[in-house]
Amino acid sequence: MPDLDSAPGTIIDPEHRIDPHTSASVTEWAEKLGVGEDEIIDAVTAVGDRVADVERHLKSKGDTR
Repeated sequence: MPDLDSAPGTIIDPEHRIDPHTSASVTEWAEKLGVGEDEIIDAVTAVGDRVADVERHLKSKGDTR
């Protein structure tokens, strides 16, 4: 089982998904990826809800810790 308390900026599990319609999910992933909630929502809109894709997108923009 993946470690859900990994350091920010580390892909936790590429199959995890972010629900942009649930504030708890957006807040959780914003904290884990070291970005604001708006950045999470924008990234999900741009690349879909898979955490790996969102993290890759944010890193390409320089938006993660």
